[in-house]
Amino acid sequence: MRMHRERFGSGLSTRRRSLAVGALVLALSAAGPATANAAGVSGDGDIDSSATTSFTDETPPVLSVTTPGNRAQVLFDADAGDDIGFAVTDSTFNSSVALELYDPQGAKVGINGTVSGAADDWEVSDLPLSGRYSLILRPGTGNSGSATVTLSERVNGPLDLAGPTALTTLSRAGQDGALTFSAQPGDSLSLGVDAAGMEKSLYARLYGPDGSQVLSRYVAAGGSGALDIDALPQAGTYTLTLDPDGGATGTVKVTASHYADAGALDPAVPAVELPIERIGQDGRATFTATAGQRVSLGTAASGLSGYTRMEIRRPNGSRLDFFTVPDNSSAEWDSSALPDSGTYTIAALPDNPLATGRLALTLSRPVELAPLSATGDPVAVSIGRFGQNAQSVFTADAGAHPTLAVTGNNFTEAVAVTVLAPSGATVVNGQTVAVGKTATIDLSAAGLPESGAYTVILNPNRGAAGSLTLTLSEDLAVPLAADGPSAKAELTRPGQRARIDFTAPDTSSLGFAATGNSVPQSTDVRLIPEGGTSQAVGSFAKNADGVHYLAGLTPGKRYTLLLTPGSVATGSLTLWLSKPVAAGALAAASPSVTSELSRPGQQLEYTTDAVAGDGAALVFSGTTLTAPSAIRHLPPGASSDVSLGTLRTADLDVALRAPLAVGTHRILVQPNAPATGRTTATLVPDTDAGTVTVGGAPKPVTISTPGGHGHLTFTGTKGQKITLGITAPASEWVLSVAGPDGKWLVNERSMSASTLSYALAALPANGVYTLTVDPGALKTGTYTLGLSAP
Repeated sequence: MRMHRERFGSGLSTRRRSLAVGALVLALSAAGPATANAAGVSGDGDIDSSATTSFTDETPPVLSVTTPGNRAQVLFDADAGDDIGFAVTDSTFNSSVALELYDPQGAKVGINGTVSGAADDWEVSDLPLSGRYSLILRPGTGNSGSATVTLSERVNGPLDLAGPTALTTLSRAGQDGALTFSAQPGDSLSLGVDAAGMEKSLYARLYGPDGSQVLSRYVAAGGSGALDIDALPQAGTYTLTLDPDGGATGTVKVTASHYADAGALDPAVPAVELPIERIGQDGRATFTATAGQRVSLGTAASGLSGYTRMEIRRPNGSRLDFFTVPDNSSAEWDSSALPDSGTYTIAALPDNPLATGRLALTLSRPVELAPLSATGDPVAVSIGRFGQNAQSVFTADAGAHPTLAVTGNNFTEAVAVTVLAPSGATVVNGQTVAVGKTATIDLSAAGLPESGAYTVILNPNRGAAGSLTLTLSEDLAVPLAADGPSAKAELTRPGQRARIDFTAPDTSSLGFAATGNSVPQSTDVRLIPEGGTSQAVGSFAKNADGVHYLAGLTPGKRYTLLLTPGSVATGSLTLWLSKPVAAGALAAASPSVTSELSRPGQQLEYTTDAVAGDGAALVFSGTTLTAPSAIRHLPPGASSDVSLGTLRTADLDVALRAPLAVGTHRILVQPNAPATGRTTATLVPDTDAGTVTVGGAPKPVTISTPGGHGHLTFTGTKGQKITLGITAPASEWVLSVAGPDGKWLVNERSMSASTLSYALAALPANGVYTLTVDPGALKTGTYTLGLSAP
């Protein structure tokens, strides 16, 4: 016998008590009776109240116990074999009450029952004798009160596994129901229980021909549930009991069914319908497969008013996997390599026990595609069955760097691509190719892990049909070295990439340039350190020359540049790897250097040494560079550079603002495109105007060299609010103020020629502050500055 899953309506279980008794008769306790009832039964404590009733009594008696420790008694006539329910309602007892049943000969029947609360019930099955029985209520010490006691016989009826819904009306408090049916071993069974007509929840329990409980379910008041068994264990008569909580009454509907069976699914035939036509019914189908095979199951649901859980079970009955299907929608399941040879079972388990509807099941095996080859023709893919996958193979060596291109994609849903290594390990895990899009799939940035046959699996989302083309390519290795000859990358296969492996030289950075670019899509550029993670560098625009500067390289370390054209485009690029041109050192003794770029990807690098507190300007003149160029400043020990502006053909001055750090500063001129030409850089040290005192006399900062800057210092205290006064400035200018911690209190604030005061923010720390005057545009003149504080 196999049993599966529980289905419930809404609501939570309350505590139940139930007793099933055969012909067991127990003798009375030897403690000795204090009084005797009408059936000759005796026990401790006097009888405070006694009444006679029947199974049809319309006015059930009210029993009371007013003296703690005493009892109450109910007498009734019954036949051997009767199944009886006792309901205790409208109870005023302040704690639980023990119930004892005695047969016509005075022997106790079974074990004691217990009821509690305002309403509760107890059941006894298969009474041993015919005659008058006595039910004793024993509240116990410290417990007194009254309650109505109602007796009822169980409502019995037949249940037909192919017939109409059975209606069981439980009209008396404490009354139970029982439905019986005959079955054979191995029969499937679904019992849908509709408790919408019950005022309280109930338990549905199924008993086998031998009286053992097979399965039970709790069904909430007003809800529904189902009992489902894949294979009944015995031949004979089964009994379903319906046991309401708390003596509740109402009507229960039960629909019994064999599982709906769609039979054996065939991957070569159209979809098979699985109708779920009866309340609470489950469905099933089967398929036969060989260990190692893969299958797909597409499922469409309609009319089932909720999700349907689809379980796939191995030939031994254990669950292999599951998935869910929304109503009026579809879902699909794709197996991994199946573990067994034999017959697998598909179980359809509707979430709503009262729902009926239909499922359409489509079983498929993958479309077996032609093998892929990095030098062979593309492979066409066409999928026509709902939920079907496609798979191909390719052979490669460990360490290879292949890509897989997707073109000609007309699927109306996304397609997931998975690649498995010869060992079965996942190399690519369900990478998504968007609807109707092309894609280049990197099979392994670090190189394939194994040598042997790899498997490519295409899985369209939502079981969609469509077609596309797959192309396998090996990365094109492009030999390139810093300041070596250029190399042409001819990318002729869709999805093919260019790979440049190089060793970093002992320079601050490298320029990587592309010229003669015929690729009609943007080409992504990434840098991969040996043993490291891929880093985005940027891209080369379509059909355009370009350059990128690689900073932070470790001399002597191996790196890879990886170029991937967008939209699996093809074309060619001429590639250059260039060191910076060492333009030379700028100093007061040799302030001017003229430098030239003659190779795509080159940049200019200047150096200048500074002592603490220095400031300077660089003036660029006579520029003939064929592309605008970024000017970058790399202070000593810094991990990243900062922008100083953009150099074009016009003369330009840029600021190395005081206070400079001690050491060698590097200034890089980096064209925005592969460029040639020259420029002259001239170092102009700052005019050091000395120190200005807060509240003291203003100080003039006189700049006599075009492009020059000046600075002065002042001492401030934390929280101080200072106003800068300006006397008749020579022109508009730029103000910067650096704090003792090296951070900018004012960072390149534009000041007009008419601005005569400026309030600084509250000073962040005690110490010396440095104020820089930058006239800009190669201007000269005097700027007289004073400081005041409230």
